[in-house]
Amino acid sequence: MTTKHMAGAEHITAVVQENDMEAFMSLKDTFVAAYPLGESPWRLLHIVAVYGTAEMVERIQRWTRIDWDRQHTIHEEIFKGASRYPNVKEATALYLATCLERTEIVRSLAKLAGEENIRTCLQGLKVSNDMEHIFMVELADRLGQKHAELKPIIVPGHRRQDNGTQLRVFIVYSVSLVHGHEYDFNGLGLVKLRNPYVIKRTNSGALVSETGVKNEDAETEPDEDAHVEKSPDDDADSSNEDVDGLSNEDAKRVTEAIQTHRDCLWQTHSNLNIITGRRVKRNISGFDIHEACVILYCSTNGVIPLGEDEFPRKLVIQNGDYVNVVVHEGFFDFGGYATASGTCRHDYLKMGCEIGRSTPQFDTRGRSIRNSGGTLGPFVRFNNDLGFLSCAHVLFDIPSHSNFIDFTAAFPMVQVVQPSMNSTASVNSKECGVVERAVFDPSGTISIDATVVKITDQSRKPTAGQFANERHSTYVDAGFKELPEYNNGFMFSSAQLNALPSKPNVVKFGSRTDVTKGALGVVGADVRPYSKALGFGDSAGKIRMENQYLVTGIPPSTDFFDGGDSGSGVFCQDNNGHLVCVGMAIGHCVLDDYPYKAGIVTPIDAILQALGPNFKLATFPKVNDDRI
Repeated sequence: MTTKHMAGAEHITAVVQENDMEAFMSLKDTFVAAYPLGESPWRLLHIVAVYGTAEMVERIQRWTRIDWDRQHTIHEEIFKGASRYPNVKEATALYLATCLERTEIVRSLAKLAGEENIRTCLQGLKVSNDMEHIFMVELADRLGQKHAELKPIIVPGHRRQDNGTQLRVFIVYSVSLVHGHEYDFNGLGLVKLRNPYVIKRTNSGALVSETGVKNEDAETEPDEDAHVEKSPDDDADSSNEDVDGLSNEDAKRVTEAIQTHRDCLWQTHSNLNIITGRRVKRNISGFDIHEACVILYCSTNGVIPLGEDEFPRKLVIQNGDYVNVVVHEGFFDFGGYATASGTCRHDYLKMGCEIGRSTPQFDTRGRSIRNSGGTLGPFVRFNNDLGFLSCAHVLFDIPSHSNFIDFTAAFPMVQVVQPSMNSTASVNSKECGVVERAVFDPSGTISIDATVVKITDQSRKPTAGQFANERHSTYVDAGFKELPEYNNGFMFSSAQLNALPSKPNVVKFGSRTDVTKGALGVVGADVRPYSKALGFGDSAGKIRMENQYLVTGIPPSTDFFDGGDSGSGVFCQDNNGHLVCVGMAIGHCVLDDYPYKAGIVTPIDAILQALGPNFKLATFPKVNDDRI
């Protein structure tokens, strides 16, 4: 180092050590501009890292020619006052500050550093070290910016690996995600993108409800990170199987453990969502035993949030006794969601909303045909897109198409609005989707009247299978304590329904009659309109719909279906109270031995089969918000 440069460094060091901000700011002109590139600007930054303040770092940000990741030769003459100066020949300013544990300087410099600089600083740092905490928070902020479109919450943490070391992990939570995935963050840690309301099952195979309904599209693969906390025995098998409930004595022990430790658990584990207890089967030393355990449900099992400890393996109670702890993934959510009448405009589309065609249509003579309206039915997924079902006759004039439609998305597009053009709420409303597929085929074994609308307005795409609702009393009368959601994609095929000894009661969510409850007919029904009972044109009497379900209302529901309900999803409930789709309502019947309007429903499996193999009932992650 030249004498000139040494004198300059001594002067800079004195200014920085004295925290003389006026003199420090003058360095920009007297030294930074005067010294060659690679000299004073970089040495100045290193001197500030060792002797200066975070305010000085903030001021330097406004200067030019500062390379925040520059490694600089370390001269002991300059840093002789740093008693904890690391034994390295070259280092970045951030590395120096990290080794000296200058917390505020590290926090300021980390915001300006490149990933390679941070990676070098992280090497060798102990887990939960204060310096590591600063870097983890900074990296979490960067991931938040990288995935800003997901509106995420970033949780940094650690995962214990099989060799006892801990891997840095960043969980990116977002309700916009349907399928989670992970990737390496350039050697800085593992990034796991997850929806906090999507919990992977640990059993293999498709999910099956109590009624035996398979959800072929559900995520059921074991979570590679899911684990159950081991028992205190070193050779205990961590795979546990739930068994029957607790005895009175075990219930007392588990209750005591929870009451004793709940406050501490809630206060020290931000990842904790549910605390409960039950008996589980555990394999210890090759033997299966049943024991009472406290069950902790968290958002991401196996990842310890930054600054927190692992879940306890056991909870001590009186007289030296204890209750073992088992950890699973799970969440709690308050029920209900904000909604409105189907004829209102919904910012996020919901089943039961009123829809209609906005693209003009004409008959065979070129005369304009008035577009009608119907109901937004079950959501479907296809080709990485999201759409919804409704009736073909809602969006097409059937007679003008020779009583048969096999429509695939084409130009000009058939555009769809919510609500329909006939609604006063549709003023200035732009299209929410376009027809992707439509099938009207009365000639099949099961007659089909269905269309799929692809949702094109990204801002209105739903993130949950929710329903429009006008009157609270209608879903209460239908047997629900709160307005339900249909997120699981469960369905009953016609064969499954026919195999049941008795048909389940069903519910329908329509834009005209709201929520109605009905009894599913034991025998299928064929219908042929003599007028416009199904909403068709003047030639409707030529059309016969075969092998449909006939549904009669159950009091206090009167009319199960009315005009405008075409396309409504029809569901039953399984033994767990989950909605299971059975079909889509297409019209109604008036009978002399029944005082109200009965509904005609097409089996859902026949609809999906007619549309093609790419179309599946949509599954959704669970969300809870106040959107309309």
